Amino acid sequence: MKLSVLQGRKLAWLAILAGPMCIGAASSDRLFNAHYQIETKDNGAIGTIKSQFRLKAEESTTFELHPNNIELSVRPVSDTEYDLHMTITAKKNPDGKPRLHHVFRGRYGVPLELNAVAENLRVGGAISIVPL
Repeated sequence: MKLSVLQGRKLAWLAILAGPMCIGAASSDRLFNAHYQIETKDNGAIGTIKSQFRLKAEESTTFELHPNNIELSVRPVSDTEYDLHMTITAKKNPDGKPRLHHVFRGRYGVPLELNAVAENLRVGGAISIVPL
């Protein structure tokens, strides 16, 4: 079957437009193992949580560290780096406005130091993200 020039151009544009969507779909299916210890100091109250979990790229996981909820998600940047998005909201916050949102850049398999401050909330600890 022979394609006309116009049909060839249409196919080229479709490949250009569909390419990033295919790449995005593949990267969002990636699984990661996370080992972490997160510490918060909130108006003098100190909380610590230590655990391990699996997550998919760009899907968030939320856990409670009294009096807050901590949401984490991993977004691949390259074959060796990722962005870790951390959002902390107060459990008793009626408007749901985050108390802290921070993006950390890390390397797979290398412990990433967590250090962020907002108002009376200080976050510390470390996390290691390993692709599965």
